[in-house]
Amino acid sequence: MTERPTAPTAPMAAPLRRRPVALLAAATFADSAGSGLFLSSAAVFYTRHLGLTATEVGLGLSIAGVAALLLGTPLAGLADRIPARTLRICFDLWRAAAILGFLLVDGFLGYTLVLSLVLVADRANGTTFQILVGGLVPAERRVVTMARLRVAFNAGFTVGALLAGLALLRPDAGTFRTVVLVDSATFLLATALIALVPSVAPVAAGERGRGAGWAEGWRTAAKDRPYLLLTAANGALSLHQTLVGIAIPVWVATRSGLPGPTVAALAAVNTVLAVTLQVRAARGATSLDGASRALTRAGWALAAGCGAMALADAAGARWSVLALTVLAMLFVTGAELWQSAGAWSVAYELAPEVDRGKYLSVFDLGVNAERLAGPALLTALVLPSGPVGWLAVGVLLAASGLGARFAVSRHRNAGASGDAGTDAGAGTDAGAGTDAGAAPVGAEAAR
Repeated sequence: MTERPTAPTAPMAAPLRRRPVALLAAATFADSAGSGLFLSSAAVFYTRHLGLTATEVGLGLSIAGVAALLLGTPLAGLADRIPARTLRICFDLWRAAAILGFLLVDGFLGYTLVLSLVLVADRANGTTFQILVGGLVPAERRVVTMARLRVAFNAGFTVGALLAGLALLRPDAGTFRTVVLVDSATFLLATALIALVPSVAPVAAGERGRGAGWAEGWRTAAKDRPYLLLTAANGALSLHQTLVGIAIPVWVATRSGLPGPTVAALAAVNTVLAVTLQVRAARGATSLDGASRALTRAGWALAAGCGAMALADAAGARWSVLALTVLAMLFVTGAELWQSAGAWSVAYELAPEVDRGKYLSVFDLGVNAERLAGPALLTALVLPSGPVGWLAVGVLLAASGLGARFAVSRHRNAGASGDAGTDAGAGTDAGAGTDAGAAPVGAEAAR
């Protein structure tokens, strides 16, 4: 596979080999610390200082999520024409300015507008960041580097969440202003750090051929059926986010009979395992074969976790309910580690180099669709259905893991046979269709 050269010349490349990763990790930590501070305290401030009801908070979040899908996706596609570092800096400055809007508005309309502006830039940032990492890091180190950056993100978010706990000891207007200003400042700090890394030149638009328009890459991605299947399967596997953050905590709080601190303990288990094991899980996903196996394992682990929840829902003794719930969290956390590592690899390597920004934007649609639909699916349909609901979603997730592996195989076979029409779009980079051993990667790594 031919790698696109980065901006530094050959003599500069060796001294900068480690420095960019350290800068990216520092930027990720700063960004996520601010996000953890704001997001962990936002619900209280929205209701107390913007005068919103819980329904308005949820509705505004849904509207902003749709806006992020519709507008953030094409913005991320600009990475095929504009250097990823430049775009990342622009989106970080956008977020730093947009978040300050919460200091100027009140009521539902103002809240929804500001939140939409923030999430649109946030949506585009994930794809841009992955392309930046992919250009700065050697192919064989991309997945492990993304895992290390994910660890930096989790660590930063945890620090921010702890600071939010202190902020909520005095949840007045002055504290809200401080939280918003600190979050904006962390975006600016991340911007300054990103500005220090080398720039990565995008593939020239002319490499597709003269006369090809902006929409050509989107049409190619839309016709790539294996990649679209992979996008849908990965979106379903991303349900681990909603299981950890919403479904299991809500079930514990409303249906388990377990004490309230159980929710915090389960969250701590997830966080500690994600921080300590993410890099190890990523080492097995540095090839297309390894990545597809990781996605399949994620499906089986999610199915096992849902099975444990079904048993917990039917159990009577409190000790058995607790043991099964902890077991479910362990399975779901394992699925999180495998899904993220596998997705980083397959999304990047199966995307044609000339359209990588657009392809990665399409791939992220699956994850973002899960974030919109997942909470409603699990809380409105699965939880009220009891064990049957848990088992049904477990079967769906196991099938999604198998579907992801089938999609990767189909895409590689289509590339090897030269069928680059409706089955594999414009094909992968040279050699990527047949060389499984040289197919490591560069999502949402940062946010």
